[in-house]
Amino acid sequence: MLAGAYAPQFPLELLAKDLRYLDAVAARAAAPVPLVAAVRGLAERAVEAGLGDRNVTGLALLHARDA
Repeated sequence: MLAGAYAPQFPLELLAKDLRYLDAVAARAAAPVPLVAAVRGLAERAVEAGLGDRNVTGLALLHARDA
């Protein structure tokens, strides 16, 4: 990240999808997972900001835009 290399390895749009699945399974099991919900929210914000094709480094880009 420090070198500015942001080649996608696992895009945020897939991360957000997987976290939605995990959140749904946890809800059915009545097992709260607040960290998953928080990260899912960030991933979904990044996707909405047009960073869905980036890997998790897109979250750093989102943070930089918000700063």
